[in-house]
Amino acid sequence: MTHTHQAMFLASAPAFLTTHLIMIHDRK
Repeated sequence: MTHTHQAMFLASAPAFLTTHLIMIHDRK
């Protein structure tokens, strides 16, 4: 894994989890 690829993964992971949590909350 290259440094750029790792940085993109670390940057996108929190956004993905946040979006997933928002979707779960909106579903209630």
